[in-house]
Amino acid sequence: MLKSGETSLIHMLTTELEIDELKRAYQLLNVPYSASERAINQAYRRLIKRWHPDRYASGTPAHAEATQMMKLINEAHSQIANAPLHNYDEQTAAAQRQTSSGARRSSRPDAGTTYAHDSYAASMYANDAYVTDTGMERGRVGQRIAAGFRFVAGGVFGVFVVWAFYIALRVGGHPVLAAVLIIGGFVGGGVVMLRSGSNIRWGRW
Repeated sequence: MLKSGETSLIHMLTTELEIDELKRAYQLLNVPYSASERAINQAYRRLIKRWHPDRYASGTPAHAEATQMMKLINEAHSQIANAPLHNYDEQTAAAQRQTSSGARRSSRPDAGTTYAHDSYAASMYANDAYVTDTGMERGRVGQRIAAGFRFVAGGVFGVFVVWAFYIALRVGGHPVLAAVLIIGGFVGGGVVMLRSGSNIRWGRW
C-alpha cells in the first residue's frame, strides 16, 4: 500500500508529464503559455493555412510533410484549445517542485549521512589510473598486451615515414640498405611510441 508521500510524488510526476505535453503543444502552435483561447485559435488557423496538404502536389515529399504537420497541428490544438496554461506560472511551479524534492530528501532515514568508508575509498582511488571498479591494479599481462599494440602501431607509422626513402633505395639498387632502413623505421617508431606511452614506462613492462 502506497504511503501518502509516495502518492503525492506519483501525482506530482503525473502532473508534470501532463504539463510537459501541453508545453510541447504550445510550442508547436508557436503561442505563449499565457495565450487566450482566441489567440490559440488564431495561431491554429494560420498554421492550417500554411500546412494544408491541398497546397502541395499529391505524392510529393512536400505533400507528405504537410500531411504529417497537419496531424500534429490538429493534435496540439485539441490539447490546448481551452488555454489550459493561461494562468500557469513557471517560476511558481519550479519553486513547488524544489520544495517537494527537499521534503522527500529530508524524509529519508539516511539523509545527510556521510559514511566514512565511502569517502575513504573515494580518496584512495579517485586519481589512480590503474585501479578498476574492483579496487585492484590491472595485471601486468594486460599492460604488456597494450604495450605490444602500441609498439606495432608505432612501427607501422615509422615505416610510413621512411617509405619514400625505402623506395628510392630499392630503385637505386641498394636492397640491403633499403631493408635496414625499413627495419629501423619499424623498430624506431615502436620504441618512440612505447616511450611516449602514459601508462607504461620504458624498462618497466
